[in-house]
Amino acid sequence: MTSDNVYRAARDRQAAFAELRRCAGTQFDPNLVETFITAVENRYEFRVASSHKISREAAVGFGQQMERLADALDHQDVSGLAVIADKLNRTAKHVGEAELAETAAELQAAATNPDSELIEIVRITNQLLATCRETQTAFLDRIMDTEASVAIS
Repeated sequence: MTSDNVYRAARDRQAAFAELRRCAGTQFDPNLVETFITAVENRYEFRVASSHKISREAAVGFGQQMERLADALDHQDVSGLAVIADKLNRTAKHVGEAELAETAAELQAAATNPDSELIEIVRITNQLLATCRETQTAFLDRIMDTEASVAIS
């Protein structure tokens, strides 16, 4: 609903929510509609809160580290994951991204523990990648909002 299609233009988030609610009970499960809307709103609030914390350099750095994490994960390079997690932890602490720092520290601990299962390391790495993506998306949303407000002025 929020993407352009050949048969209709994209709707903004609030219009999409209204459409979901209108169709709740017929097309969509009403409980799932409200759960979905709450999840999207919470994600948006997280992005808004996070978007004021990071600089362009930090966002780019997180993107580079995400690529390195994905590559190390593809090659099952556990020691490489530990090194990247350490760098992400330090960077995230420096820019005030506590959740990202905590997840990076968790990955570093798991990757340096010889008793850790690979599946657990993969789970934490995927969680860290998702948190990095959220942080980057928040930054990009802030840039887009700023450009939109400048264009309106």
